[in-house]
Amino acid sequence: MRQKAIKHAEEKQTSLPINELAKQLHPEIQFLVLSRITDLKSGYRELIFKPDIILGTKKLAYFRAGQYLTFNMDIN
Repeated sequence: MRQKAIKHAEEKQTSLPINELAKQLHPEIQFLVLSRITDLKSGYRELIFKPDIILGTKKLAYFRAGQYLTFNMDIN
């Protein structure tokens, strides 16, 4: 009986709205696709990425200026 109560408490805790918000703000992984490349001055290029909805990333996580992303890429 005690194990059921603990399991129920764990399930209830993971479904709290604040936990869902934390997952959106700080996802462990985001899937992105390259959507646009723009040639800039002096040989630089701007790469624009968008969420990969097919792999489950509906929108990008919140970030502030100065933060960065680390990429692991599959390149054909």
